[in-house]
Amino acid sequence: LLEELTRDSLQSRLFALMDQSSTIRDWLDYNFQNWGKIVDKKYTRKDILYVSDLLKVEKILQQEILYNFISGITGKSLNFRKLMKIFELIYSNSDYWEQHIFAQWKISRHGGEIRLINSSRT
Repeated sequence: LLEELTRDSLQSRLFALMDQSSTIRDWLDYNFQNWGKIVDKKYTRKDILYVSDLLKVEKILQQEILYNFISGITGKSLNFRKLMKIFELIYSNSDYWEQHIFAQWKISRHGGEIRLINSSRT
């Protein structure tokens, strides 16, 4: 019934969204790799992300960078809602904050640095 009412436009729109999603994924992968090549030269510690470097790129790439930073160190996948909560903190006026993200993991900002802290190691 839905297909009849939409005259196949729903299926067409879904295929277009899949193509668009694939294009965005390719763009994110390419730009994340390039960003990584640039910052890897100046980063000596992999558990620190500099806010100034993060804010130099587009917001969608910022999300990809932060997501990969967190999942790469913790080995866990962060949901989008928690990721957006962290960005609220990053964009806030506070240079010092801490947020639980997983059972044993916290993310914190101290000045211009974002760090991941494993509470089981401290």
